[in-house]
Amino acid sequence: CALPRELFPDVRAVDVLAAYGDDHVIVINEWREGPWAEVDGDGHVVASGDEPFHESQREVDPGGARRELLFGLATMPGRTDVWAEVGDAFERRDGEGRCLARCERLPDGRWLSPYSRPVAAPDGSLAVIDYAQIGGVMTQRLVLIGADGVARRALSLPQGIDSLSGLAYDGERVVGRHDDQLLVYDVSADAWSSAPVADIDGSLSLLPPGSDELWLFDWQLPRMTRLALP
Repeated sequence: CALPRELFPDVRAVDVLAAYGDDHVIVINEWREGPWAEVDGDGHVVASGDEPFHESQREVDPGGARRELLFGLATMPGRTDVWAEVGDAFERRDGEGRCLARCERLPDGRWLSPYSRPVAAPDGSLAVIDYAQIGGVMTQRLVLIGADGVARRALSLPQGIDSLSGLAYDGERVVGRHDDQLLVYDVSADAWSSAPVADIDGSLSLLPPGSDELWLFDWQLPRMTRLALP
């Protein structure tokens, strides 16, 4: 499938994939932003736009039937199941689209309010940034969800850090960036560490298996930068 060049002139990879049950896929350049295109099962672009994409835009097919959207697909190395945002929850679906696990509440009973693209680990667990009002202040928190759909932790960010971007997760560590800092959360130790990082652009963050490195892929250049973890 060739994406419309007028909407994707310099894009070598895309940030978000979403899928409908009728074999249609939504391709989005940035998380909940534009441009976007809808591709059918034969690889043909059937709709597109340069505005931020909202699930309600394409939820009804030409025949008037409602379609279920699996948004922000998070794949896992060596597995055929995927995590996706479905309405106000996250669901783990098998290759046939059947729901294997579902999470819609945090450990404290609050509803999920996802703020970032979810990232999944080989063990089937999920990490995502949640955005909620706590004590009258809108606050980002790191949420870890087990493969069974149970939210294990909802963690405040370290002191002085109000946001994280470019999440990577391997089941043992969560890595994110804030300005000129690289932050690492060790799941087993329940502890944060940080290190200064140069002003390096990276649209996609990866934690290679068995490595103590973070790989940052800038798909506009394209370029891969390897950083040692603190």
